[in-house]
Amino acid sequence: MAAEIGKEHMRLHIWPPRRRPVLWILLSTLVSVLLCATSLWLVPHVQQSSSTAFVLATLSIWLCSFLVPAFAIGYAIYQSFQLHLDRPQRLNTILTSYGAATMVFASIYLSMALAADFRSAQDEFFHYRWEGIYVQQGSIKSVRPFTLTDRAFTGVTHSLWTTVRTKRPLPYLDEAGLASLWASRAQGPQEAIIHFDPRAVLPAFLDYFHLSIMTIATVGYGNISPVKWYAKLATDLEALTGLTLLVIALGMLLGGCPPLSSIPAA
Repeated sequence: MAAEIGKEHMRLHIWPPRRRPVLWILLSTLVSVLLCATSLWLVPHVQQSSSTAFVLATLSIWLCSFLVPAFAIGYAIYQSFQLHLDRPQRLNTILTSYGAATMVFASIYLSMALAADFRSAQDEFFHYRWEGIYVQQGSIKSVRPFTLTDRAFTGVTHSLWTTVRTKRPLPYLDEAGLASLWASRAQGPQEAIIHFDPRAVLPAFLDYFHLSIMTIATVGYGNISPVKWYAKLATDLEALTGLTLLVIALGMLLGGCPPLSSIPAA
């Protein structure tokens, strides 16, 4: 009997989510981070696997890492209007939503960089491979450096995939010598050059977390900027999310915003 009463007490305090919006935001954010970390861990295995089901499962985990906290944040904010919460509780809900949104968008930026850095590494690899072939054939005199990039963001030093330029070059080589060195490296197999670099995950995530804070606060230092259309769309959505949370917070704390359930229907 005591065990049943304890379970019922826990159920009433945790479920439904409207009873503890802050708790559910924190739990959904934790689930999002774990799903994002799992998808990053699965990426090297996807590169070596030919199973379509495995690839689709990894993609599903990656998508769920964004959808779960997005739903929880929106639902918690909606429920904060429904309940007679005092101002400290409303403030905790908004501040927790800010932190959760910042963490989730940083994970989104990291996932975008995971795909874009791989394409950029491939473009650089094949550029130097063909440049080396053209030099050997006598079509050109020297290797031209790679100037184009397909990365999703500029200003991020660390790439999540190794490239022909990952290894530290010799200090006495000039720009032409470095280009020739990278062209010689690109003549080998692609799998030996391009692979996932787990050591770059933490410093890259810190850069994207900095970008997320600057975006949701609408500061925008400009040291890290989106380049691709999907990266621009994500930063736009985060900026709008920050402004929306700010407006809701001001309405709750300063305007004494009543619950939606107490507003009579038109």
